[in-house]
Amino acid sequence: RLWDRQGTPRYVGREYHPQANGRSMLTLEGQAAVDEAIADLARTSADARPSLALSPELSRASQALLEALCREGSQGALSLRSPLDGSMTEDRVRCIGAWRGLLCEVILCSNRTLGAQDLIEEACIGDGDKTRRHRRGLLSPEYTVCGVAVGTQEQSHPAFPTLAIVTLAGMLIPRSDLEEGLSQGMEQSRRIRATLVASTDDRNDEFFAVLRGIPIPEFVAQMEDEVARGSSVNIQLTGPCSGRVTVKRHKFSTEEYDLEWGSEESED
Repeated sequence: RLWDRQGTPRYVGREYHPQANGRSMLTLEGQAAVDEAIADLARTSADARPSLALSPELSRASQALLEALCREGSQGALSLRSPLDGSMTEDRVRCIGAWRGLLCEVILCSNRTLGAQDLIEEACIGDGDKTRRHRRGLLSPEYTVCGVAVGTQEQSHPAFPTLAIVTLAGMLIPRSDLEEGLSQGMEQSRRIRATLVASTDDRNDEFFAVLRGIPIPEFVAQMEDEVARGSSVNIQLTGPCSGRVTVKRHKFSTEEYDLEWGSEESED
């Protein structure tokens, strides 16, 4: 990026020369921004960060925003909010699955026609953007999967000949896997529905396997104490990460617990 094949510097002050006889372009920061990007890339390489895995589901979420932006054809600033239905990144990803960890979308655009490599280079350099938000997103080790959608001649934005959307997530569980997990959970719930009476004299192995599968150690220990005291405990799984537990004690005393486990975080 800094030198052409003849060894001539591509940056002269703040002027960038894309090729030996190409038209120069005035940048805001010049070579300084490039040097900074190279240093960040070197640190990322030294940390041996694994490559991002391409997700077809996240690519569909990226494509949804790309189509909306191209169809709207706004001459103003591009936004993560869809101009068609008002959806944000989280809304589009919820349609195709569930994420874990961080989530963000990056809009890469240029008023010049660029190839994929040049577009990524410009995003990593971030000339004029002191926050370097695109670079931080693309190089962050918090993201392990990504989805990409790129404009074409048939589908392009009138103000930006080069337009691409990159959606990044810490992890993605596709909707098909979520539905399968829910189905399995409900089937397991049916197998242990009604009242599962577990006591020190009559221990139900399946009941305890389900109980100890709840990732809340303090609650599991509390329920084991209830069983030891002769209480009747009923577990109703309502989803892969949720359930209702009913405890019936002597003298008609009943207590119910609605449980949820797991978490979702997002980053704009």
